[in-house]
Amino acid sequence: MIGELSQFQKDLSKLYDTLKYSFMFVSIEDNVELRFTPNATGQIEIKGYVRNSDYTASVDFTIETDQSYLPSTIKQVKEVLTAVESKN
Repeated sequence: MIGELSQFQKDLSKLYDTLKYSFMFVSIEDNVELRFTPNATGQIEIKGYVRNSDYTASVDFTIETDQSYLPSTIKQVKEVLTAVESKN
């Protein structure tokens, strides 16, 4: 989990810094998939799914947002990483 979150934070930071970096986050259990794709106007499309552990229910979604939300998301992921690492 720490490795996944750490890579997710790095990918979000690279996306924010360049606004040209696309990436996909997939949980090790394969229950969550998020694809981040920026466009030329600074919008970021997030496509993905969330499903339960026995794959009987799933939610597919597409969200459009802009880069102004990334700093707070990056900060929150860093805080979660810090909290998890301090417990280990």
